[in-house]
Amino acid sequence: MAYPYQAAALSLLSGLLAACSGLVAKLGLDQAQLTHLQLLPPVVAAVRCGLVGLTLLLNCCMITVYSRALSLSPNAAEASLLNTAANLVTTAVAGAAVFGEDLSAQWVAGAWPPQRRARLTELWQRYLLSIMLIRRMLEVL
Repeated sequence: MAYPYQAAALSLLSGLLAACSGLVAKLGLDQAQLTHLQLLPPVVAAVRCGLVGLTLLLNCCMITVYSRALSLSPNAAEASLLNTAANLVTTAVAGAAVFGEDLSAQWVAGAWPPQRRARLTELWQRYLLSIMLIRRMLEVL
């Protein structure tokens, strides 16, 4: 039996996995990201290969979780919207925290158009409920 918000929780988790995959890919594929570590070239190559492998693993996990979310969701649009929102927000926060990227007012205005604010408020409430569900599921495990 599926919990009422399990599809939403899985959609959000798949968006989080997609954002983490993008973050790891940027670290592994952008040679400039690892230069400050001052490692020997063979070590840098090994780290980059490991990060690319982790990117592939995260993508596989994301696709699996997203497919499950689609199967449990009442409609595909809800799962896609939650996935995209989680990916967008996580990517923005991770980009600012890890790479020092700016989150300008223009970016925020473009990311959250006024006509979608009511829907985003509803999604935020579902997100919070989904987090509670994930915590409960982890406690059971």
